[in-house]
Amino acid sequence: MKKSIFLSIALMFVLTISKAQTAFNFTATDCASVSHTLFTELDAGKTIVMVWVMPCGACIGSAVAASNTVATMGNPNVVFYLFDDAGGSCSGLTSWSSSNSINATATFDNAGNTNAQSNYGSGGMPKTVVVGGGTSHTVYFAENGTVTTAQLQDAINNSLSAIAAVPDFKVVTTEVNLFPNPATASTEFTYTLTKASQVSIELFNTLGQKIISSPSKLQIAGQQTFEINSSILEEGIYFVQLTANGETTTTKFSVVK
Repeated sequence: MKKSIFLSIALMFVLTISKAQTAFNFTATDCASVSHTLFTELDAGKTIVMVWVMPCGACIGSAVAASNTVATMGNPNVVFYLFDDAGGSCSGLTSWSSSNSINATATFDNAGNTNAQSNYGSGGMPKTVVVGGGTSHTVYFAENGTVTTAQLQDAINNSLSAIAAVPDFKVVTTEVNLFPNPATASTEFTYTLTKASQVSIELFNTLGQKIISSPSKLQIAGQQTFEINSSILEEGIYFVQLTANGETTTTKFSVVK
């Protein structure tokens, strides 16, 4: 009888671990009315830290750790999504985040439980999950309770290493360049497409906040140029993210006044 119980518990454990190894896709609109499809963003090379909160006092630590880790890494391909799993409002979650110095790349009221934390093991908030690895959609971290920046950095670095290890992950764009860099009034972002591609360009600051976004459009193969009006930007570090046919290339530059 004891052996049977032990085997049942072991089987449940194995099933839970297996379930948590791959991310679960969802499509949801965030509090800024922007639609997100998880697998599309992972396929484009993003690593996503997801934190579920009520919000509550006990949830602050994990959300702050995620916010600080993503900001410190300063990589626009590493983003932080904050979910109110208690089904609260966007205004409530935004107010709670602001009062606790939590800067999420995107926030979701998670109405209808679109992206359920139970997909990643047991429920219970706060819940923190790190997913990425490109098209592998791998779960690199999934924990209940308060987490540390060191834990999150390890998981994020593992995801970034997996993306970098994929042969020819970025085959659409070559010869990416920004000049001048540092920039003052303006800078030209040039890149070469190896084939006709659907292209979009976005500019992010070191907090992962989107500053400029160009509409997606079809461009022919060859060299292309995109001018950035840096005179409207504050002095500091920025990242230009080029997405061509779902593949992402990120270039760092600075603005000086």
